[in-house]
Amino acid sequence: MAILNYCIFLLLSLLLSLIHGFDINFTKLNSTIIEESSWIQTVEKYITDEEHRLSQLKSTIVGLKQYNQLAVNDTDTYLSHPINIYLLIKRLATEWPQVDKLLDQPTHNKLRLRVNPIENNDFTEAAIGLQHLVNTYNLDIPALVNGSVKFWSESDGREIIIQPSDDTHRLTAADCYLIGKQTLIEDYYESAIQWFNETIKRSNNDTTDMLFQSNVSKHMALAYYRLGDHNQSVHYMNISNNLLLVDDYQSDTEFMFRQLFVDFMIQNKNNKTIVKTSDKYDENVTKFYNISQQLCRGVKRLNRSVESRLKCRYLDTTNRPLLRLTRVKVEQLLDKPDIVVFHDIISDREIDLMKQFASRRMDRLMTYYQSKSRVSSGRIADGGWLGDLDHEVFDRISRRIGAITGVSMFAAEPYNVIKYGVGGYYTNHYDVAVVRPFTGEQYGEPYDRIATLITYLSDVQSGGATVFPRLDVRVEPRKGSAVFWFNLKSSGLVDWDTQHCGCPVLAGPPKWIATKWIRFPYQQLHKPCLLDRHLLNYL
Repeated sequence: MAILNYCIFLLLSLLLSLIHGFDINFTKLNSTIIEESSWIQTVEKYITDEEHRLSQLKSTIVGLKQYNQLAVNDTDTYLSHPINIYLLIKRLATEWPQVDKLLDQPTHNKLRLRVNPIENNDFTEAAIGLQHLVNTYNLDIPALVNGSVKFWSESDGREIIIQPSDDTHRLTAADCYLIGKQTLIEDYYESAIQWFNETIKRSNNDTTDMLFQSNVSKHMALAYYRLGDHNQSVHYMNISNNLLLVDDYQSDTEFMFRQLFVDFMIQNKNNKTIVKTSDKYDENVTKFYNISQQLCRGVKRLNRSVESRLKCRYLDTTNRPLLRLTRVKVEQLLDKPDIVVFHDIISDREIDLMKQFASRRMDRLMTYYQSKSRVSSGRIADGGWLGDLDHEVFDRISRRIGAITGVSMFAAEPYNVIKYGVGGYYTNHYDVAVVRPFTGEQYGEPYDRIATLITYLSDVQSGGATVFPRLDVRVEPRKGSAVFWFNLKSSGLVDWDTQHCGCPVLAGPPKWIATKWIRFPYQQLHKPCLLDRHLLNYL
């Protein structure tokens, strides 16, 4: 618009200088006609550029509107599918900034959008999150690319397929390539090859240039190389070279792939990688991470002789005045250490009230590491704190928990109400202040968390279990129930077996929980410190 205004101003200025009444300088007018032609061309180019910009803008908005209408019509259902969440983050991270850029013109400042909710690193994290679901639940990658969540449920003993509601759930070649690269970085080579195969299938249909296809083949070659299959590595490296019309140089394939690996790691130097060492601590981390994934899938690992000792009963409330007229159902999940589930200990009205209060205080949860709180990829959830004084109902629930568990709630923490959306999880961790686990005996801090109670405020369609990898215990989330265990032994020693994790939510509405951490102070009369260092605490 500035160019157009300048041209018009220049034209009028020249005409006014040439024409004074009827005194016309025809020589100058002749040259002006020639200049007018260039002005017309300038304006026409401006119009063409504007039409192209508006055409791009219209085309982009039409596509975005289609996706948005699907989300608006039923937001809860839309956000219950992992592919939808990935595509939503992708739109916010890549497509809306492009729209904002198209509007970034002097004449359109009033229309400028404030698009900055999602960064590109969030888009990368979304790709990692999707792959995390694939790894945990052994999802069928070709089906997932087409929008179907297909997996084998060990707990149900059958294949489960969650079909997409429409054709908008499909991933493109570029999506598959991005997820494949992140999978390769995390050393899941078989999965990476599947993602790259899907990329190649879609790149034949999508409009992709030769450089893109060459890079896909390079990464495929690297994945096979890391698996030790050098024949396939050479095959895909030659495909990559041929696409770019580069001569084969198979004579030094070992050097070629070493260089490829170095180049790849330099390219992704800002990404986190899994470093494999021979350290005992790291070996344990890997071992119990794999066990957690098995338990999340519903694999039964608990020894049958242990299972045979477990019982369901009603809690003896004879000496508990607050519960004397209440029947509390107790399901024993393990006896050494004591892990139990209390069923139906909270009403739907109380659950709704906790969600209502917590929703106003939700924020991305942090993890505690080396005396500092930080955002961690090991915990993807939102949460808010509720104190007993925030509402009389919360105080009543706390007194009920104290009566059921037999511990003092005087030094208990406020409720941490947590919401896990699809893909949300909490990796293996302890609820006590542990610097480095598995390094021998360690006493809890003076104000440490002696016990934990997790109340489930919702049912979960798929995924979302709480598992204890060192004990082979899996807790299925059921609305109104609560799982309880002791983190410290009766002497104050940390019980290493209480390591646990929250499995990723695979599909469906969010998983809601309310965690109550009960601290060590004021437990002397309820759970006194005993001389036997290894004696466990019991309900």
